[in-house]
Amino acid sequence: MFAGSLLQRTQYLAPRAVLIIVAYYLFTVFFVSPVGNFPLNDDWTYGEAIRHWVSSGRFELGASCATCFLHIALGGLACKIFGFSYAILRTVTLSLGFIGALAFYLTLREVGLSKASAGLFALVLVANPLRVNLSFSYMTDIAASSFTSLYFLFFVRGIKKDAAPNYALASVMLLATLATRQTAVVYIICNFAVLLTYWLRKRHSWTIMLALIVLPILWTWGLGQLMQHYSAYPAGYFWFRNELAAQMREFLHRPLGALFAYLVSAGQVSCYFGLFFAPVLVPCVLSLKDLFKSKVKILPVCFAISAGTISLTLAKVVVAGQKLMPFNQNLLRMPAVG
Repeated sequence: MFAGSLLQRTQYLAPRAVLIIVAYYLFTVFFVSPVGNFPLNDDWTYGEAIRHWVSSGRFELGASCATCFLHIALGGLACKIFGFSYAILRTVTLSLGFIGALAFYLTLREVGLSKASAGLFALVLVANPLRVNLSFSYMTDIAASSFTSLYFLFFVRGIKKDAAPNYALASVMLLATLATRQTAVVYIICNFAVLLTYWLRKRHSWTIMLALIVLPILWTWGLGQLMQHYSAYPAGYFWFRNELAAQMREFLHRPLGALFAYLVSAGQVSCYFGLFFAPVLVPCVLSLKDLFKSKVKILPVCFAISAGTISLTLAKVVVAGQKLMPFNQNLLRMPAVG
């Protein structure tokens, strides 16, 4: 009943969800403004690589933990056309972010959500303060998440229609994500899980095997070799890659032994999403009465698990570790959470 009442109050999103997302983007551009020929955050790393490439024609990558070749190529193409400027680079980020938001909306529609529900969650995504902050920089986060959204869109369509062209497009978007930020390698596990379900149904899909598993693995290896060759400071990249590999090995070899670490990570994710989903509750206060009138019973154990996990995280990370995550840290930089 509560969910139904909430969706009734968001029906105005149904016919104009995309227009509202466009309006929100225009509002943030007007309010924040991408203008200014100066770097923000750590995007000077990519900006200086682009500047050097545009001016000299030689590719040299500074301190970067990300396999950012596509990221630099897109920025370099824009700067070759319009001239080098961090304002141009931020415009590229904003454009990619908008495409990613639309892909996210369309993916939600593909999995069966109504226009109102998909519009609501797409707005939650684009209004995320961390996303807004990164949208006005030339960090790799927005580009990688946008390519990921496109990958999921085509992957879901491929599963629904069992269509090789959609799987091929999903493969292209996954390769684009990997060429922007290497943490997308974990999606290969998702692709293998889908392939396994095909095998269990005695169906064989060479398209998924080659396009979404074999090719991304070879692509990831090749990107690692390029990072070793072109990066002026490859130690940072290899540190990040080794951390991610260590987390995956721990998960595969000792899943129960690492349970405490996983609970802490789950609590961090819960705190993070709770923090940024909280504004959604404000226009829904009037609908809360429907929740209490509902006859649906929520098991006490659900509250206990949620409260226990979050409390454990706050005690371990904030109190014991003296870290303010999730309030001032970027989830995409944390291999354990990823």
